[in-house]
This record gives sequence, C-alpha cells and structure tokens, in this order.
Amino acid sequence: MEHFVRPPEGIIGYTAGLLDGEGTIAWSETRQKGTRGAGGRFVVNITQGVANDGDNLTRWLRDTWQLGTTSVQEPEGFSGRRHHQYYWHVGARREVYHLLTTCMPYLRVKRQRAEDCIAYIQTRIDTRTVWTAAEDIFLLDHNDEAPSKLAARLQRTPTHSSRHRRRRLQQNQRGRSSRAIGQLYRPL
Repeated sequence: MEHFVRPPEGIIGYTAGLLDGEGTIAWSETRQKGTRGAGGRFVVNITQGVANDGDNLTRWLRDTWQLGTTSVQEPEGFSGRRHHQYYWHVGARREVYHLLTTCMPYLRVKRQRAEDCIAYIQTRIDTRTVWTAAEDIFLLDHNDEAPSKLAARLQRTPTHSSRHRRRRLQQNQRGRSSRAIGQLYRPL
C-alpha cells in the first residue's frame, strides 16, 4: 500500500468532526462508455460555505492530508441568490481508505458507513491489484491476445490494469524470457 501523510492526532480528530457534521461518504455510480453494467466507487466529500471560510478550510484539508482535490460551486439557494459552496473531494480508492481508517477512532455519526466503505475497498484492493507470478508469466506469454480474452482466462475483469500490467512487465523484462522471470518468483 502507498505511504500517505498522517497528520497529528488533533487534526485527525478535527477532520473526523468535519466529516461527521459537514461531510459525506457516498457511493458514486460510474458508467464507462459502451458498457452495459454500471460500476461505482466510494467518495468522501466535506462541504463548507463562505461563512465558515470554506475556501481556505478545504484547501487546508487538501494540503494537510495531501489527498484529494478542492472545488467551488455556486448553487442557487431558496431565495434565488447564488452562494459559494467549497468542496474537498477524495475519490481515489486508496486515498479514501487511508482517510477513513485514520479518522475511524473519532467518527460517531458516519462510523457505520465508513466501516462499510473500508470493508468494500479492502476486498477490491486484495482481489484486483495483486498479480501472482503465474499471472505475470501468462500475460507475457500471451501478449498478443485481446484484454477480454485474457480476462476470461485469468478470471478477472477486462480493465485497463491488465494492459498496464503487461506493459510494465515488458519494460522490466529487458531481454529475459518469461520462464526466467517466473524463476525469480519461486520460493527458495
């Protein structure tokens, strides 16, 4: 897992309070063009208005945690006036996982949702990003096959990750045969 910044305990507690009060742990539906089924991911947002100095606060959260992005929107209120809403958005799977696991001891209101999110992300991290030595050898030996065929044979989803994994293996190969790479993985 990547290494992330861990702020001091006071900042972690403050962030957890903001998340409990002004934040959202949401399931964001995503749909890729040309696909039938919809997928999704968990995201974390903290929203602040102008009255709470939302611009500075959301940028401070982004810079302190070194996660996510900030944005501003101008929704129309009930009176017809526009007002600024500032957002700190964390959407990358591992970043959401880090933020929620770090804030978990301090969460109260959104604790169950955070636990559900962490459990979901943990299953995705464990099953989708770990490649075995046998899979690496298979990818190198079947380089010319379409990603959908490879995915079916490896019992994985046909994602861009398999293409990126093949490319990285080819770059690291540098003249070695796939059998020699497989020997590097064998236990001593």
